[in-house]
Amino acid sequence: MKKGKFMQKKELQDLLTGALIGLVKACGTNPKTENTDAIVVEGLAMTSPDFPARDLTEADLASFIAKVRDEKFTVSPGCRLCAAPCGNTSDFDIQEIAGEEKEQKMKRELLAFIRTMAVKIWKESESRNAAGETSDSICACDSTCGSVGNGACAAKPEQVFFFYKALSIISYDFTCEELAPVLEEARKAT
Repeated sequence: MKKGKFMQKKELQDLLTGALIGLVKACGTNPKTENTDAIVVEGLAMTSPDFPARDLTEADLASFIAKVRDEKFTVSPGCRLCAAPCGNTSDFDIQEIAGEEKEQKMKRELLAFIRTMAVKIWKESESRNAAGETSDSICACDSTCGSVGNGACAAKPEQVFFFYKALSIISYDFTCEELAPVLEEARKAT
């Protein structure tokens, strides 16, 4: 929290995005849990201005940030108390997107695309849950799918893989040439 004031929803959404980047990077060298994919998809959806939960509060976002960080430390338990943190799994400061103006714009566009994809998946999960449907093609979710913070996930494995890839790329200093194919992949997917 900033000194002397409560954080606004947009600031918390940026913190959540940074925490998600730390989580997916932890999964680059450690096995994820049965909950990780659902947490990534729902957390990413919650960072979108189009997230359908009208009652999403700052407290909900703060709680979900804690959930993401707890998951990161479940995936990579040694990072919690590391005496010499390498930074590989640290939360990313979304305000520090690297690169020239064009690269930064491309990364923000990529982030907007994956947020849109995540919201669509969250809505699909909510609809399936309301209808009592399940599918073998969706990632693990519990009986409370569609509720904020309860692991909604109707994503196909290739969609989840793309989220991990895109979130990781946002934190790296990639050139326009390196970003272009990923951005094109995101355009085709949305």
